[in-house]
Amino acid sequence: MVVLLVQCNSSTKDSSPSSTYGQYTADDVSKGQALAANYCKSCHKLPDPSLLSKATRERHVLPVMGIYLGIPSAAPAGMVNSPDINKDYIPVTPAMDAEKWKQIVAYYVTKSPAHMPTVNRAEPIHQLPFFKIEPAAAEFVGPRALTSYVKIDESVTPHRLIVFDGLENKLIVLNDKAQKLNAFNLNYAIVNMLFQKNRITSTVIGANLQANDFKHGNITDISIDKKEK
Repeated sequence: MVVLLVQCNSSTKDSSPSSTYGQYTADDVSKGQALAANYCKSCHKLPDPSLLSKATRERHVLPVMGIYLGIPSAAPAGMVNSPDINKDYIPVTPAMDAEKWKQIVAYYVTKSPAHMPTVNRAEPIHQLPFFKIEPAAAEFVGPRALTSYVKIDESVTPHRLIVFDGLENKLIVLNDKAQKLNAFNLNYAIVNMLFQKNRITSTVIGANLQANDFKHGNITDISIDKKEK
């Protein structure tokens, strides 16, 4: 885990190239940017720091990237041994030394925004001619949400609305009045469904929606009329 230490003192912060960002120097940040362009691009498109918040980078993304660069000390032991880590992709020899890794971390932690910007529409959406806006049932309201899949099931009359909750791995079936007919937890994440007369086929991508290198995608039949769990 990367820990950001900030020391407070009475000295005035220097804005010159040698000034610090917490424990990192401006030189660390500059070198980290160059290193990221070299190492990060060897596996995927170079990520822009603005795409994720500091906390997400520091607590989740960078530790995993450190593991896949052969630097297990970049993450807590629990993360290194997590079943979500594909150990086939961990190099035997570290791809870089600890100093270079620190500089990459410095670049992303320093340049990533503290908070992601909110959507600022020039004109709020007030009219939806094909929809009627109604408040959601209390059980569907919470501090966090990840509705990762929505589909109208036209194989039955009246139609049903199928919703997948990516946080809970829960499939929710609603009637045409948005009233819950059924809901049950699954041990995989659904990304698509095909409704036929006597068969429902789902496409799944593994145990959850977290990014990983496993090949756990599958196509399987599913029943949405079983009892709720």
